[in-house]
Amino acid sequence: MCGSGTFVIEAALMAANLPPGGGRNFAFMDWPGFRPGLWQVLLAEADKQKREVSAMIRGSDRDPAALEAARRNAWRAGVENFVVLEQRDLADVQGGEPPGVILCNPPYGERLGKGEDLTPLYRTLGAVYRDRFPQWRKAVLCPPSPLVDALGLSMKADMELSNGGIAVSLFRA
Repeated sequence: MCGSGTFVIEAALMAANLPPGGGRNFAFMDWPGFRPGLWQVLLAEADKQKREVSAMIRGSDRDPAALEAARRNAWRAGVENFVVLEQRDLADVQGGEPPGVILCNPPYGERLGKGEDLTPLYRTLGAVYRDRFPQWRKAVLCPPSPLVDALGLSMKADMELSNGGIAVSLFRA
């Protein structure tokens, strides 16, 4: 359930030691005190810190439109060569070796899944985490709610965040 690829892209940027948004323009570039030369020096310094990506960074989604958006976003971020994006249903996702980190921001009924009973989805997600990623570190980003309990995993809220104005927590098992 990688959606538009935010987590996958951020992981690839971190793995490559690339600054987020390094290739884009920002509003502050139009400020009177903006110094283009200094910005170029900072970008050059950041580029010197770049490293090869050795970790396998994967994302999957059953929605082809979401995957196309993720591919476009990965290309715009300059990490298209560091990620593998596949069309898969949640129930078909498999872990691999060596163990790593699996992270998901599933629908929680605010924007996506509004009016739906999301309990079955969370049960499936918990089963996939438990059965196919037993040695992996597991995390879910969602609001504290009974849906977290539906995962069937012992999840602990590590931090509270805002995701698009919605109060969420990062739960880890």
